[in-house]
Amino acid sequence: MAVGPKDQKSSIGIVALQRNLIDQKQLMECLNLQRAAGPDTPLVKILIERGYLTRKQVQEIISGGGGTTRAIGPAKAPTRATRPAKAPTRATRPAKAPTRVRKQATGLHPVPVAPKKRIHRATDMRPAVGTSVSKMRSRAGTRVTAKRSEMRPKPPPPGKNRTILLGGCAAGIPILILVLYMVLRPDKTAPTETRRDVPPAETPLEPNNKPEVVESPIETEIYRETAKNIRLSQIPGNSDLLRRWNKIVEDIGRTPSPVSTAQVIADVQMLVPDAKGTPYEAEIIAAYRAMIRQVHAYAEEMFEFTAEQAESLAKAGKYADAVKAWDWFPSILDPNGIYKDRISATKLQTRIAGLTFYETLKSRTQALVRDEKYEEARRLMMSALEIGFPEVTEEAYEEIASLSDLEHKASREAEASAIAEYEAEIREQKETSSIVETMRARFWQLISQRKRDAVASFLRAEKKKRTGEAFQSEFTLLDRVLARIDALFDAVGKNLAVKRGRSVTLSFLDQVRTLRLKDVRRGKIIHLVDGRELSEELWQLHSEELLKLAGTNALNRASAHLMADEYDESIQILRGEGASGETLATFIEKSGSYVARNAGKIRDRARAHEREGDYEKAIRAWSKLASVPKLRAEALLARANAYYESQNFVAAVFDVEQLFEMNVASKKAIDILNQSYERSALITKALSIYEKASRKMPEEPKILGALVGLYMKIHEYGKARIALEQAKKLKGWDDSLGGPIHLLNIAEQGAFSGQVYKTPLGRYVVESNVDQSYTNEIASFMGNVYKMYERVFPYKKNDNLRFFVKIFRTESEFQGYFKRVTGKDAAGGAGVVTAYYMPITKELVGWKGKDLKNTLQHEGLHQFIDFYVDDCPMWFNEGFASIFETSTADSINMNRKRHQLAKVGIARKMTSLRDLLLMSRREWNRDNNKTVFFYGVSWSFIYYLVKQGKRDMLDKYFEELMKGRTRRQAFDAVFGPGKVNLAELEAKWKLAVFNDRYE
Repeated sequence: MAVGPKDQKSSIGIVALQRNLIDQKQLMECLNLQRAAGPDTPLVKILIERGYLTRKQVQEIISGGGGTTRAIGPAKAPTRATRPAKAPTRATRPAKAPTRVRKQATGLHPVPVAPKKRIHRATDMRPAVGTSVSKMRSRAGTRVTAKRSEMRPKPPPPGKNRTILLGGCAAGIPILILVLYMVLRPDKTAPTETRRDVPPAETPLEPNNKPEVVESPIETEIYRETAKNIRLSQIPGNSDLLRRWNKIVEDIGRTPSPVSTAQVIADVQMLVPDAKGTPYEAEIIAAYRAMIRQVHAYAEEMFEFTAEQAESLAKAGKYADAVKAWDWFPSILDPNGIYKDRISATKLQTRIAGLTFYETLKSRTQALVRDEKYEEARRLMMSALEIGFPEVTEEAYEEIASLSDLEHKASREAEASAIAEYEAEIREQKETSSIVETMRARFWQLISQRKRDAVASFLRAEKKKRTGEAFQSEFTLLDRVLARIDALFDAVGKNLAVKRGRSVTLSFLDQVRTLRLKDVRRGKIIHLVDGRELSEELWQLHSEELLKLAGTNALNRASAHLMADEYDESIQILRGEGASGETLATFIEKSGSYVARNAGKIRDRARAHEREGDYEKAIRAWSKLASVPKLRAEALLARANAYYESQNFVAAVFDVEQLFEMNVASKKAIDILNQSYERSALITKALSIYEKASRKMPEEPKILGALVGLYMKIHEYGKARIALEQAKKLKGWDDSLGGPIHLLNIAEQGAFSGQVYKTPLGRYVVESNVDQSYTNEIASFMGNVYKMYERVFPYKKNDNLRFFVKIFRTESEFQGYFKRVTGKDAAGGAGVVTAYYMPITKELVGWKGKDLKNTLQHEGLHQFIDFYVDDCPMWFNEGFASIFETSTADSINMNRKRHQLAKVGIARKMTSLRDLLLMSRREWNRDNNKTVFFYGVSWSFIYYLVKQGKRDMLDKYFEELMKGRTRRQAFDAVFGPGKVNLAELEAKWKLAVFNDRYE
């Protein structure tokens, strides 16, 4: 059948692909161009313009039935279904070249649509009767296809038709009409079999006439209705025919299943011609029809079910799985290939839809990359892995790896930019702080010199020069302090004015003088000398005189003590005055003189705040001490620690940097820096600080040692080697870096021999010597596991740090590497090691064993927690890792293996709960015969707390560890006296274990 323009537009490309005239990439390119040009643009035109097809090839496709989706291979001898049909004796319909090619809708769709249920009449599962009819639906409408039977009945003997015709004439016109009606009627339910008068091969078809199609009554009845359940009966008798039939019924049963029916359908088909002319013909043919109906009904049901499953998978973006879903379709139900063509077409359509979807993802990803949204682009491209086609997966992984690198690079650049901005802010704050301190000191100097007018002039000038919130806040404070001092002198003047007309002795800054007091007005003391009026400034009175004349007002007395540099007395009075004394108290506490004089008290106060967990107040107290030069180093270190405890890691890092600039490189400072940069996005900054500090203090081995450790963690082994060689030359060198040196030597040698495959994916960098596909699989798996970890431990952490994973192909290779790294055999109390985590290099190592993924989930948690907490307590670390062996973030499940170990461990009294929670790493590993049970007991206790709704205790414990608390401190904060009745908790937990009932 010729292909119309619309059919050509949608299907010629697919036929060309099937004939290997073009490849999949060329087809997708042209389909994209067609979509861009508009739906009215013929695909064939684009194929020709691109040079992928010639006009001659297009004509060959059209003339060969190219408007279908049926696979077209090399030219074959025509079958009886496509061979030019011979004209039947009663050719009363226009002739039309028959074809068995069934037309399917073509084109691209987001997801494949399950084909509509069709009734197939063309099948080889039929008796040897005349020509059958195959009627199928398509977009073009209904089509009748002629097909000759494989087992044709013998032609009638010569003269048979003439006898029938004479009989009809003898019977009269009504009989003749009836015969003609039975032969030619369009109704497909003819009750009797109709045979051709002359074999079809004798007469060719006329060019403008369709061949006559005569339906088989058996075929017609078979597909008029369907039946899933049938019942067969044996036929009494001992003939060969009946023995064969009864044996079939006996083998498959009287109510056979569709599958068992399909298995014997060919045997029954062979019985049908042998039953012709026997008394059992009708019964066997009827049974055969019922069997065909049953198989057909079940096949159609399976087809529709599979189509629904495939469609659901495709809608979920799993196109390869949608294609594979059709492989499940039982081929035994399709002996004649009725469904084969439909399935092939649907598979192809699904594949094209999946490739189109991938092209869309790539386009959207590229748009995100142009907008520098690398994380969104990577997450979007991750969905391409669900498509499942090998060529798509391979290309997608390469794209994801590239996006991960871009994302990491952008993150590092953002970190550097943020650090530069923060440093500028710090510099500005330092400058502002320095100016404010200088301004405050000058202000008080002028007041101490009793230069009231100079103070006012100084403030006016500074206010014109300084802007910004920090300066405005300071000006407000100084104005209030000046007003408070003015209030003191006003009170002194009023108290002195009471003595008018009398002689008074007053102490001034320069001398003690006796005056005959006339009056006190406008800040001046008016007195008489030899009848003349002279004046002295009230501000020139000595502080001792101010204390005498201040009166009983507390604020005035506090101000007078301040003028006398008696800070402690002034503060003591002001603290009793509440808010009214706050301004003056704040000024005093910011005074360098006051701080230096009261350093011990301020230090004690800061430490008390730390013990109480009030780190904000502690930071303010240490900040006061940091303003005193001789106390600055001590205060910066203490403040850095307070910043770390309050999880302000950025501020902690910058305080350590200031210490290094002062040539102070204590172990405590290095520890704070190491812990802080791991918890914040400050790798680049930490590297810069260490590198600058090593140049500034080249003889300090602790700095170089820390730098080596940092380089090792981020796998910068070349730089680590340089720093290490420098450190080994120093006098203070010790063997504390023995572990890193050993691991550095191994890292430089390389873990793998031969080809190495690498996949940087999201937070992980996975290397293996298996193959690229497996490396990609592990990277994707660990990415999903990481999401689960994040949900269980949703704490802020450094997003620039990457996790390293190495996977060996064989167990022997892994064991060899394990021995090189640890010096031990890969076996312990729990048996053979499948994977392990190395904290120094932050790498997770395993081999391709059957339990690898479960072990990676366990060991991967150690890797995850290690970026939060150094030396995490064993019960928490191993217990939670055991949780992840069988559980997810959404479902915490029983771990039977760990549960049984917990039972035995508790029964044998291997440890109490208190001892478990305080157990060190050395105690944990001391006896391998006990260690395996510690895993079970730890898992059991955590599982119990979760199931009892006490997860908050675990969260609180972990948060204490993140604050830098020791194992003992974290225990006391959560399980210590006054927090929980540990004995009662232990008893309830053990009871739950032995009753197998945690909830």
